[in-house]
Amino acid sequence: MSRKSSDEVSIELEVVDESASGRRTLRHEDRPDGAPRVVFENLAYSVSSSKGPPCRRRHTTTHLLRNVTGYLRAGEVTAIMGSSGAGKTTLLDLLAKRKTGGTLEGRVLYDGEPRHHLSNADAGYVLQSDYALPNLTVREVMLYAARLRLPITTSAQEREERVDSILKELRLYHVRNSKVGDAMIRGISGGEMRRLSVAQELLCDPKVLFLDECTSGLDTMSAYRVIKLLKKVAVERNTAVVCSIHQPSSQIFFAFDRLLLLTKGSEGIGEMAFFGPVLELASYVEKLGYPCPPNMNIADHVLALVEHSLPSQTSERDLPAPRQGADDTSVEDENSDHEDDDLFEMHANVDQLLTAFQNSSLQQESRRVVESVEELPLERGKQWYPTPLWNQVLVYAGRLMIASFRTPGFFLTRVARFHVMGFFIATAYWQLSTDADAVQNKIGLLFFMMLSSFMNATSLLPTFILDRPLTVRERRAELYGVVAHMFGTLITMFPLEVINQLTFATYIYWATGLDDDLSRFLFFILIYVSICAFSNGYVLTVSAAAPTSDVATAVAPLLFAFMIIFSGFLILAKDLPPWWEWATYISPYRYCLSSALFTQFDNTTFTTDSNSNSSSSACGFQDGNQVLVIYNADLGYPTLWLYIGVMWIFAVASYVALFLVLRFRRWDVR
Repeated sequence: MSRKSSDEVSIELEVVDESASGRRTLRHEDRPDGAPRVVFENLAYSVSSSKGPPCRRRHTTTHLLRNVTGYLRAGEVTAIMGSSGAGKTTLLDLLAKRKTGGTLEGRVLYDGEPRHHLSNADAGYVLQSDYALPNLTVREVMLYAARLRLPITTSAQEREERVDSILKELRLYHVRNSKVGDAMIRGISGGEMRRLSVAQELLCDPKVLFLDECTSGLDTMSAYRVIKLLKKVAVERNTAVVCSIHQPSSQIFFAFDRLLLLTKGSEGIGEMAFFGPVLELASYVEKLGYPCPPNMNIADHVLALVEHSLPSQTSERDLPAPRQGADDTSVEDENSDHEDDDLFEMHANVDQLLTAFQNSSLQQESRRVVESVEELPLERGKQWYPTPLWNQVLVYAGRLMIASFRTPGFFLTRVARFHVMGFFIATAYWQLSTDADAVQNKIGLLFFMMLSSFMNATSLLPTFILDRPLTVRERRAELYGVVAHMFGTLITMFPLEVINQLTFATYIYWATGLDDDLSRFLFFILIYVSICAFSNGYVLTVSAAAPTSDVATAVAPLLFAFMIIFSGFLILAKDLPPWWEWATYISPYRYCLSSALFTQFDNTTFTTDSNSNSSSSACGFQDGNQVLVIYNADLGYPTLWLYIGVMWIFAVASYVALFLVLRFRRWDVR
């Protein structure tokens, strides 16, 4: 494939064969090696907040970053370091277009274009926390990611070749058939998990790869291997790699090409204290009068300088003299009240550091590079999802179904629990008689059937909570949207739920001796499926809205109890206080119970049991119509259909609420 000139913006991929291993590596050819992929100039970022009651609300603006200028070069790995709270992750999110709020000032160009959105081909983002479905193997995770990230025209063989190539490149091929694992399932190591997260982002061969705290939680050797692999990716793919990192070892630090160092100025705003090649850092701080002591990690040294800097208001006589040479290994400050400063034995004036860098040749060179990049007109609009909706739904549903069936306890929670409860109900209410004495038992059975729709639905409470780390990341990367997320989940869940509901209601109906008329049976099944549809939708909505499982298990029964209390069984609707009469109309279980009672007692007569000591009149019921009058369930078939329709309106409303929660409830606010 021919090489494109540097002024062409379209992405071109070339296959580079490595003779040693036969491995194929995709390489960007739309810009020359070492050209700036991203330039940013005079960035300033602030967030607004409000405090106090509405009548006396105060609006404040907090400035987090100021005067940040630099660039990210193709083929280089750039580290973002700095003192705590200096804005490392904030800057990374701003450059990756991941910030969801705040005000950004300044100029950011991606290959010369002022983008407002980055597609998967433009940028990959690896979060600090790694997550994949624990019951999938490494290769399955990659194949599903490839089906979501690569164009739909990519053949299955091409996807598999791309996946295997990346697994070999990131040294994951030997664990390709191992499960990812989690705290309960033995799986791959932490370093392999981090490389798996990187591997998924490399499927689209992004021009820029962002990583947040890429070595967090890893041991020294695993962290070093990750950085070396990132360096290899940057060089072989001509990709600009940038990652925030906290206190790297010396070996890891010198694996980076360039460093962007942030510190808080005297006003508490993050600013640049250094930006340039890593190899020039030691000579730079030495020229400022703060040479790195022998046998000390230069990364620790500069972090000590910016972390323990004194504000500019400190008088000159309170400042210790800077070191004049490498032989000076200690500086005493008896008046210092910073106990932890003895470790580094040095203070620097923060504003002196910031001013020195702004006037340095390194910063002048950075500005020259940034200003040399010509701003091009934005020709491309928003990039939509890489694959069509139907593919998103199928991939999401298929992946979730496989992971669910492999989950320990899935059969117990979703199948066995359903029918163990059914066994208890069927045997306890076995073949109820048709006399008046059994009326209360039948009403109790119908009420418990109504309760079972919610009790069985509670097994769905963890549905959206457990996989939230994964779905938040993938939706933020625009691999699929809320429609695919919702319908992929429903497609996975509904077949088994419908089968469970139909079998559960069928054998209980005939085992308990309810009315054997076929039309009444079919009405009962329709009523039970209707209320189950609402119960499932209600539980899923709570699952999508609740931040944790504990909150979900507390909220779901609370609202359910409200609907049950006003269903007309525990207390008759006519006996409610006037201020609670409205509540019966918004309880779907009222319509369910009234409909179920109608199917069993409409125009029915009670037989006389010769072994019973009580008569119909003694129980107060002469026939089934009297039961319906007592429970306000004398409907008639037109009203029965209306009640069934109302239940489906509640069911549809619950799924509309689920859609709205998934659409507008944000878990990735950054």
